[in-house]
Amino acid sequence: MFKNIILLLFIFIYIVSARDTTLNFKYAQVKYEETDEVQILSINNGTLNYIIIKDGIDDSEGIFRLGIQQKYKDYCSSNCKIFAKPLKNTGIAAREIIRFIELFNPDGKKSLIKYFDGSDVTTGCVYSNTKKLQSTDSPSTVPLDGLFYTDSSSSYTLIQNFHEVSIKIGALEEKTPLARAEWLKFVSVFYGQEREATQLFDQIEENYNCNRLLVQNNKHLLTPMRVVWLSKSEDQDLWIMNDSLYKTELLKDAGKL
Repeated sequence: MFKNIILLLFIFIYIVSARDTTLNFKYAQVKYEETDEVQILSINNGTLNYIIIKDGIDDSEGIFRLGIQQKYKDYCSSNCKIFAKPLKNTGIAAREIIRFIELFNPDGKKSLIKYFDGSDVTTGCVYSNTKKLQSTDSPSTVPLDGLFYTDSSSSYTLIQNFHEVSIKIGALEEKTPLARAEWLKFVSVFYGQEREATQLFDQIEENYNCNRLLVQNNKHLLTPMRVVWLSKSEDQDLWIMNDSLYKTELLKDAGKL
C-alpha cells in the first residue's frame, strides 16, 4: 500500500512538472502572465500583447478565440493578438530570429520554420525546408499562423499584410547578452517548449556568468585584450567603431580593457 502511494505521488509530480509552463523573465523586457486558459506575453511597455491559448483547447472554429478576446479585453485595449499553440506554419521576416527557433530543432532534421523572407539564409536545414515569401503574399495565398519580425526587418509591407499573426521579437533592442538570449523563452511559448527553453537558458546563464567571473577574478592570469567592434557605414565606404551598449557589454565580459 505504501509503495503504491509513493508511486502515485511520483507520477503526479512528474505530470505536474511536465505540464508546468511557468516562466520567469530575469533580463529580457518581457512580462509574462498565465491563467488556466491562456498565457500572456507583453512587450513594448504593454503596448503589444500576445495571448496564447494553451495546449489541449480545441479552437478549430475560432469560437473560443472570440471569447478570449472579450474576457481579456484589458489587454486588448491597445494591441493584442491571439494565437493557438503550437504554431504549425511559421514565417520569418528577419534572419536574426532563426537561431531562437532552431534551438527547438536539436536534431536538425525538420525545421519549425516553413516560410522565410529573404535569400541570405546560412542555416542549411532552414534553407532546405522553407519557401520564400513575396512582398505580395497575404493570408489568402500563404497560410501563416505566425510571422516573427524585428524592428530591423525590411519587409514592412509583408508584416502589414500578415498583421494579425505578426509577432515582434525585441531581442535586438536589449542591452545585454543575457537579455537577448532570454528571448528564447518568449519564442518557446508559441511552440509549447517552455520547460526546454528554461533549462537551456539556465545553462546559457550559468556558462556565461562562469566565464565572466573567471575573467573578472583572474585578470592577473589573463592577457589583457584591446578590442573594438567594427561595422560598415551605411554607404559601405567606411569601417566605423560600433559602441552599442550590447556589444561593449559583451566585450567587457570577455575581458576587453
